[in-house]
Amino acid sequence: MIDARCRLSALSFFPNENPDWDFARTRRLALRTPHGEWCQSALSACEADGFWYHQVDYAHEGFVARVQGESWKAIDRIGFRLVVEGQTPELRAGEVTVTPDWVLYRFEAEEGCLGVRYQLFEVPEAATAMLAATYTWEGAGKADILLKPLLDLRDIHYFSDPEGHHAERLDERLLVVHHQRHLAIASDTPFALFPDRQVRELYYPLGSGEREVLHGRIHFKREYFRGMSLGAFAFDLSAPVTLAFVAAPHEAEAIGAVHVGLEHLPALEAACEASAASYHARLPGLAREVASRVYVMAEKFDLPRGERAVPGAGAWWAREPHLSSIFEGLLHNRQTLLHVGRGALIEESIRLALDHPAPETDLLLFDFLAEHLPALRDPNLLDELYEAYRRAFEAFASGSHDALGGAPVLDQRGLLSSQPSASWMNGMRALSVEGLQVGGLPVRIDPAWQQEAIAWLRDARHVQALFQVPAYYLPELNARWIRMLETGMALADRCNDAALLDASRVAYERALSSFKRVFWNPEAGFLYNLVTREGRVDPTRAITAVEAAARLGERVFSRDELAAIWEAARDHLLVRRTLAGRPAAFGLIAKESAERTYLGDVQAYEAVCWPSKTPYLLKLLAQLGETRVMREILATNLAHQFDEGAVFYAGELMSLPEGGNPSPNPATAQDPVPVRNPMHWAALWCDAYLAAATDCMPPRSGGIA
Repeated sequence: MIDARCRLSALSFFPNENPDWDFARTRRLALRTPHGEWCQSALSACEADGFWYHQVDYAHEGFVARVQGESWKAIDRIGFRLVVEGQTPELRAGEVTVTPDWVLYRFEAEEGCLGVRYQLFEVPEAATAMLAATYTWEGAGKADILLKPLLDLRDIHYFSDPEGHHAERLDERLLVVHHQRHLAIASDTPFALFPDRQVRELYYPLGSGEREVLHGRIHFKREYFRGMSLGAFAFDLSAPVTLAFVAAPHEAEAIGAVHVGLEHLPALEAACEASAASYHARLPGLAREVASRVYVMAEKFDLPRGERAVPGAGAWWAREPHLSSIFEGLLHNRQTLLHVGRGALIEESIRLALDHPAPETDLLLFDFLAEHLPALRDPNLLDELYEAYRRAFEAFASGSHDALGGAPVLDQRGLLSSQPSASWMNGMRALSVEGLQVGGLPVRIDPAWQQEAIAWLRDARHVQALFQVPAYYLPELNARWIRMLETGMALADRCNDAALLDASRVAYERALSSFKRVFWNPEAGFLYNLVTREGRVDPTRAITAVEAAARLGERVFSRDELAAIWEAARDHLLVRRTLAGRPAAFGLIAKESAERTYLGDVQAYEAVCWPSKTPYLLKLLAQLGETRVMREILATNLAHQFDEGAVFYAGELMSLPEGGNPSPNPATAQDPVPVRNPMHWAALWCDAYLAAATDCMPPRSGGIA
């Protein structure tokens, strides 16, 4: 058989094109390691040059290597042409099998079956990743294969320069490509090279995930780059053939790493299988989909930090350690990471935050530690946290409400006032009033307030300054502040700092007492989106109210008030997805907004669903005993994870299915639409699955073997 190895966590399917919402739902296949990433479509096609290629629909797909802390694209895709007894047989794309560690495409012909297998490895003792593409023929007659890699060696944030690529063949199994960085291409068997240097236009129909309206229909913004083909690599396919790729800053490093990677290939494959198997062994009570979700969350987003690692925010341009994403994810994966033995990832993330102190970072860190502090045992780390808390508390207590761009300020009510963009909903917009256009305006503020300010002040700088001072109360930020004070009191008590303990306790008691008086909207049974220091309120319903209620629970709210918050969220913010032929709960939109369709950054915090925020809704539902809705959410999020976008991963943003659908599929046209980055770490929350009775979850189609 083409692949007789253990198919633990394997999902097999016949790839079908889904044109719904401009092909937004097409399954992607993704492989990730700390120093590399490979992503392409499940669909393949024969192109005009007679070679088969897997579709690459996003501009950031292909083989991307992390080189000296930067993401470099190396390979766009690899074309192949099968030759049997001197003839090119007619191929048909067959079943695809995908796991978190390898991907197998099958192509059928009358003469037999061709398998194309991809795997991504960390090369032993080298800070680099290796992509291995293996080709296997099962059939009658002598077979050869021609391979045509399409190169695009560049910093992922810059444009292509195919003319700048230079290649040098060093021996019968090795070729090196030079262009600012170095790409070693090596095989486990000799190859013939038929040079045919060509520049190829690379067309990406999904671009970078942003969209536009054309003739009343919503389409992804297409993007174009340029790749380069060196020609065809020819192999005898009487036995499986592997072609490997390594990118590095220096030629010697690339060559050394690709040789080591090929030499250790069987051991590396075995280690991947063992790692996946260990997760299933440690999670025996979970559905296999859930165990695979845990494995991907815990293992596939690591970014090196010295000898340890922290979680990266996501794929492509988001292969960075964004602290907001890290602590959002840790908050909802803490128990899972501890259960599978990855507590070091948590501790290193805490140290990263201590190395980058900032007001928003402090709130995220100490809010998380309200639950995790008892698990810390290192006295030196606890001492560092005490000092960091003391500095942060003093900074908040001494801040000024009038400081342009200032940090949050602690007031007499025990609450923090801040800039409107101080929390995660920090996008900006531009508005025009009577010919005066003003940019840099926080999307958190009601645009009517900003239009009013423009008409009144008639000065762009003054308008911007009005919304850049810490004079606004945000409910979710103050919920984090209350949890931060709980952490701070424990740290101050441990260090016998009576003055800090008393000051923190006073702030805590005042904040608990003030929170509902400031934020509760009795008419809506919900929380205000924000409140100014002068008492002006914005009643816009937003997910941040659910976030605050979930963090504070019955410390602040009665059970009836928590129920009212859920009912308002259900009626105004809830997004549903089809499950077993009917709509079921999926998540919440960021806020109730007239901006109903995601096009780009401007709409990212409007009526758009962020799956990374769904755990707050689950926590609120758990407090209310709403188990049916919770099970729906768990099941629909698994369906998203396996049925669309990057298989085994979860997307960053989901747009409402509103506006002009250029190619509706009745089966999915009313489901939220995946946009932007399909691999987001904080969206792979797992604690809720571990806490749930997964055997009672509603069934979903396409389970994994």
